[in-house]
Amino acid sequence: MNHSLSSLISSQHALELDAHVSVDDAITKAYEEAHELSVAIEENNLEEIQKESRDVLINVLSVSGRYIQLNAYDFPHPMFWGVSFEDYGDMDMILPSSSANKDIHALITLWGRETASIRGQYSREKVSLEKYRDTVAHVISVLVLLTGVDISSAVMSSLDKFRSRVSEYLPDIDLRDHIAEYRDFPKPGILFRDISPLLAHPEALRYACYEMARHAHGADVITGLDARGFIFGARVAEILGKPFVMIRKKGKLPGNTVWVDYSLEYGDNSIEIQSDAIRPGDKVAIMDDLLATGGTLAAAASLVEKVWGQVHSLICLISLDEPFLREQGARKSIESKYNTVWILHYD
Repeated sequence: MNHSLSSLISSQHALELDAHVSVDDAITKAYEEAHELSVAIEENNLEEIQKESRDVLINVLSVSGRYIQLNAYDFPHPMFWGVSFEDYGDMDMILPSSSANKDIHALITLWGRETASIRGQYSREKVSLEKYRDTVAHVISVLVLLTGVDISSAVMSSLDKFRSRVSEYLPDIDLRDHIAEYRDFPKPGILFRDISPLLAHPEALRYACYEMARHAHGADVITGLDARGFIFGARVAEILGKPFVMIRKKGKLPGNTVWVDYSLEYGDNSIEIQSDAIRPGDKVAIMDDLLATGGTLAAAASLVEKVWGQVHSLICLISLDEPFLREQGARKSIESKYNTVWILHYD
């Protein structure tokens, strides 16, 4: 293959984040495409069989690849690679019973039920990872046959189609419509931008968290700054299936902690993290609601490095870009040293 299966699955996950597609969305899509595939099989429509089987395949790989590592050698039938069902002359040679469309439904239903068990959702059945791997390999082997091409080509074809349609999946939301402005708060001369309306709007909050999650793809751990960073960080961690770690004001965490002291324009402060919350070498994405002078984020980054983590990114919902803020030493430092990103900015 020109591309490893794991790299193709990673590309799919990145596109899903761009399109705000969740694991549940991908599972639903797999069922929908499986229905279309069964119709195409019943109608003996070769072109549609190949197209729909590619679409089912990419969703099965995307979902399953979150829970098990998939490699080329996981598939039990090497001859399936690059073999079309046209070579067999009879659909019954490929699918395990004489009713091909029913077999597709049965296979995808089995996969969906076992996926629910692995996720610990909507299922009382307990399925081992070994059994799940066998089921996934069986489903994928059948789907690869139906695509008529090797698995790498089938997946890349689906990725190209998905890439061209990413914008069509996104809801029509402008996050600025959900940010309120209050002049002279908390003191005269300050224009306060309030995220409360965004937090009160489920779809806007989901949109914002997916936009932040896009930039955290590749991190091992998500952290959030006390306190509004917890809101976004925890949601992003859930989207990515990553652990979430709190960075709190000093004195708020139990057990052994590590802390740093830092200065802000209005005084000194300290933040801390539990000493065993991050493993040495972990790539850490740090989340907060607002980037202004950069002092708190700079302290958080130094705290992560103090426990031997690697700063993957600093991600904020809003960046305030007035010249006097951009010129602050901490702000200039983090923007030059780290991958610092934001979803909205105000000049």
